[in-house]
Amino acid sequence: MSISIQAKYHIAIIILEAGLVRTWNLSTGLCKASIQNPAGPLSRRDVGLIDGRLLLVWCTPKKIHIWDTEKEKQPRKVAARSNFSTTSLKISGDGSQVFLLDCEHIQALSTETGEVVGKVRLEGDLSNNSLIVDGLRVWVYSRYLLTKGWDFGIPGSAPITLSDEPLPSPRLEFIYATFPHPSRVKDTVTGKDIFKLPKRYKNPAKIQCDGQYLVAVNGDGELLILDFGQMIPQ
Repeated sequence: MSISIQAKYHIAIIILEAGLVRTWNLSTGLCKASIQNPAGPLSRRDVGLIDGRLLLVWCTPKKIHIWDTEKEKQPRKVAARSNFSTTSLKISGDGSQVFLLDCEHIQALSTETGEVVGKVRLEGDLSNNSLIVDGLRVWVYSRYLLTKGWDFGIPGSAPITLSDEPLPSPRLEFIYATFPHPSRVKDTVTGKDIFKLPKRYKNPAKIQCDGQYLVAVNGDGELLILDFGQMIPQ
């Protein structure tokens, strides 16, 4: 299961293990649409809502699959290098690129053509890295390495190193439960807890927090949506 929060459109997208994709309105809490994703449950994948269109991307050992569900009846297989070492795959904020992270590189692929439009070679032990994307800016984070970032959005230029720019950090942070404390939301400015999750969400099956919204799904499939804009004192 995975959750993608599209705050711009007030939508949360949830991919269930069976491949079913559902979009939820974060304002009303209602399910807007459901679609079956042909990607297998073990595929590296991401999903985004671009100009109201649902974009699905996933990788297999030999191909990258891109599916604009509004414009195309079937997914496209693009001739891009993919292998089992791919550890993360994410769609850019504007939907124009897909970022692939493996043990040696970050690659940016055009979602329109499937061609590689940017590439950075990485150094060091990257086995525990995570990929963080903000628009067309990308950060690689590992507890063994310093955080490193690049801007892939400079037309006609190789990715620019973001050596002096900090990693985006939302004001509100989700803290997982540690006995005997409940899972909770903390204000990093004041240091105070502003919300404690109900007991039935103490150990959620999946949770995603982007600093504006929190979406959690418990073991019974119940959905919890928090709008942080209503929680921070003005």
